[in-house]
This record gives sequence, structure tokens and C-alpha cells, in this order.
Amino acid sequence: MKLFGTRVASGVVGTQVSTCAGYLSHVTINTKGASANTLTLFDYSGSGGSTCSTLAIIDTTTGPCTLWYQFDFQRGLLASSNTGTGADYT
Repeated sequence: MKLFGTRVASGVVGTQVSTCAGYLSHVTINTKGASANTLTLFDYSGSGGSTCSTLAIIDTTTGPCTLWYQFDFQRGLLASSNTGTGADYT
């Protein structure tokens, strides 16, 4: 089992958190994003094509919080911030 604790600073658009299968326990929004900002999580490895599945779409504008997911991803985990300045998240 691999454990990830990737903290992403606000304003970063996309982050490949993992390039292999794994387990997502939770996401913590440390500081909220700009108006209408969302964080989308994809099951995606970034290699060998563009196949991906959307795992979650998170509204980051509500402020600091921890969201519990507890699910497996099969190919890798990609986090993408959309619309405006993104939140700082872990």
C-alpha cells in the first residue's frame, strides 16, 4: 500500500499525484479557491493514452475542510484545478 501526502499550493492547475493504482482516503482543502473554483480528481496515469474516469468534482470555495472518499483508483490519480485561482489542498 502506498501512502501519498501531496500538498498542492494554490494556483497550480494540474498535479499527477500518483502514476499507479492506489487508494484515496481523503482530500483536505487547506485554503479555499477563488470564486467558482473546483478541483476534479481523475483516475488517470498520464501515460499510454488519454483514458480517464472522473472520480470527484469538489467545490473548493466553501473553505477549509476534509472530505472523506475511501476508494480505489486503478491507473493513477490526477488532480486538476478549474476556473479561477485554485485552492491549496492536500
